[in-house]
Amino acid sequence: MRDDKTNLAAEGSASNAGAWLSPAYADARRAACLEGAAAQGPAQTDRLTPVAAGRVRRIYRLRASDDFQRVRREGQALAHPLLVLSALPNDLAFSRFGIAVGRRLGKATGRNRLKRRLREAVRTRIARNEVAAGWDVVLIARVPLRDASFQQIDQAVELLLRRAGLVGGPS
Repeated sequence: MRDDKTNLAAEGSASNAGAWLSPAYADARRAACLEGAAAQGPAQTDRLTPVAAGRVRRIYRLRASDDFQRVRREGQALAHPLLVLSALPNDLAFSRFGIAVGRRLGKATGRNRLKRRLREAVRTRIARNEVAAGWDVVLIARVPLRDASFQQIDQAVELLLRRAGLVGGPS
């Protein structure tokens, strides 16, 4: 304990002795950076947008097994050689999508590839706000989907959504 009444804060700390920038200069630079960031406005991504960084946001995905079963049991089903679409109205202000790819379509890597392709076909439509709000939709892959190109998958998703009345245009 020191007996003299010296102001230790006025003396400066030993850690700042070898610093390249004075603390006042560093604080001024930090304040200028923060002011510049605040002037740029809010970040480009909005939490309400359906698509972020090339992915469909979680709230737009059907994930629970009960939801899948309810849509399959109570929903309207439409068939295509590559896919089956089941749709059921929900009480939400947006539509949710689920994708089912069975084991008979191949091993895990092949099934995951098919799911990525289907998600991309759905994501582009959600990003362009083409899909009607208030629906739960399940897309079920059929065996011929394994050999289909992305363009064929995209066309099949488009056709089924039109037939279900979930996107605009003729069916």
